[in-house]
Amino acid sequence: MRDTDFKSLRREFLGAGLTGAMVGIAGCSDSVTIETEADEENPDEDGGNAETPDIDTASFTFEYDSETQQAAIEFTGGAQINAGNLQIRHKNGHETRWAELGSTTAGPDEDITVGSTAVLGPDILNWATPIQTDEQIRLVYVGKETPATLDRYSPPESTTTETTVPNSSEANLDQEEVDGENTSEANLDQEEVDGEEPEISEGSAAEWEYRAEGDANVDVVDTESLNLRVYKCNTAIASRELGETNGEIEIAFDYEVEAEQWFEQCKVIVIEDGEEIYDSFGESGSESIINHTSGGTETGSISETVSVDGDVDIEFRIEPSPYCNAGDHANTYFRVDNVQINESSGTDNPTAPSISAFSIANTGNRQLRVSFDSSKQLNTIEVLISGAESTTLTTGDFVRADNNSGSFTYEATYQASSNGTFTANLDEAVGENGLSTELSEPVSVTIEDSTSSEIEIESWQTDAEGDADVEIIDTTQMNLRVFKCNNATASTNIGETSGEIEIAFDYEVEAEQWFEQCKVIVIEDGEEIYDSFGESGSESIINHTSGGTETGSISETVSVDGDVDIEFRIEPSPYCNAGDHANTYFRVDNIRVVNTS
Repeated sequence: MRDTDFKSLRREFLGAGLTGAMVGIAGCSDSVTIETEADEENPDEDGGNAETPDIDTASFTFEYDSETQQAAIEFTGGAQINAGNLQIRHKNGHETRWAELGSTTAGPDEDITVGSTAVLGPDILNWATPIQTDEQIRLVYVGKETPATLDRYSPPESTTTETTVPNSSEANLDQEEVDGENTSEANLDQEEVDGEEPEISEGSAAEWEYRAEGDANVDVVDTESLNLRVYKCNTAIASRELGETNGEIEIAFDYEVEAEQWFEQCKVIVIEDGEEIYDSFGESGSESIINHTSGGTETGSISETVSVDGDVDIEFRIEPSPYCNAGDHANTYFRVDNVQINESSGTDNPTAPSISAFSIANTGNRQLRVSFDSSKQLNTIEVLISGAESTTLTTGDFVRADNNSGSFTYEATYQASSNGTFTANLDEAVGENGLSTELSEPVSVTIEDSTSSEIEIESWQTDAEGDADVEIIDTTQMNLRVFKCNNATASTNIGETSGEIEIAFDYEVEAEQWFEQCKVIVIEDGEEIYDSFGESGSESIINHTSGGTETGSISETVSVDGDVDIEFRIEPSPYCNAGDHANTYFRVDNIRVVNTS
């Protein structure tokens, strides 16, 4: 069978296509000749090798047709440039080589001849992208170890010049391996290559809910600091719920955006009643208030005011750019610090704190506990206790706990000296914005002669599965540890028990990276009836922080009626096998179990 001369066939086919494309450009009345501004000279420090052409002498001219949104690049002479070594890059991340374009005739192993033209436009094979007047095209020589920008232009206001090697900041942007393949096709995200759905990591910490899809992560440092990262076409989101808000909110923060190559979109979003009403990036990115630089780092400080009237959420995000799968995209980092979200009302309907779950309870030994939840942080609290005894609890008596849902729990205790009925009235609750809430209904509790007794713990039984261990120091103190998807448990049986038991202890939870689930469990007749972690972790009474340490004191009351076991556990989280999981430590001290009935 006779071998087909594919190169000749390609030249005949593409030559005809090129002629038609150039006739279209030449015949357009809006066509303008444009030339590019010269890059500052910066000779190649490597010196190249003996086979590297003197690229400094190569030159190009350009024509642009605004009607067809096509551009023609003509090689006007100078250095010998191999068609397989000249890469054409679009600002939006699209790229291809001179030899791969449907409008060129030179093969990948052939030099570009003087007068040869490459046409770029929406109808050109292996380009298929319109050229806009606000975009930039770069010609990059990739025939040596460090790619060098030969020329660039943005239609229609450039000027012709001879090419030079770019300055150091441009050269750093081009530090990528060139393997002779079309990188926009060869470097797809792994999720897309495998045909699998990207892994999703989500959770909550320090008032923020977070979600990372695929090769991405969100690090909640504290309520005011976030670190987001994505690789190529993945997504990272950190959101905070403000609740019902009417008026104006001011969102202020410092930021740092770092892109290893071309950047993805870093933004702040305001959502009202489930609809996005503000996007700091804008429709095209040209209005973005957060600066981005490809292959570099931008820093700044933002203070933006948005009018809202509804259920409001604030989000910091990194979203994929339209050409995120191109070969010159990699990691984008969005670091946010000093986040302040301030509310100010310019209407007759100001946003005041909302109070719920107001209660008073006898925790045993005549100790009263007053607690309630607030939708906002409070500057002033006053609770009046009356009845068998009278006293006033003020702001300094209350301890505030930040809930994962964005609300706050306030709790205070009072040691009574007598039995009887005690009534609590929330007399004053003032938010940080000076607005007072509608007060809750009074609540009461009665203290009778106490029959509470401490339950003696005789011993703990331990169980460690896989890379995990349990250390029992004494009956009131223990240390548990697991690595990733393993289990550690310490349990004790307190026998047949009816009524209420109070479980009190101090704790320290330390996670080297993402945490597993530290919890206390109550089992009645073989069935779990209480789990301190809750279903999703958002109700957990034991605080966890990824890559950090949390401490606290717990006093929890559980109603039981049967054969009762109490367990301290570390269980795997849903994403324990991810690369950013390691050791989690759960240290428990001063364990005390009391039958308060």
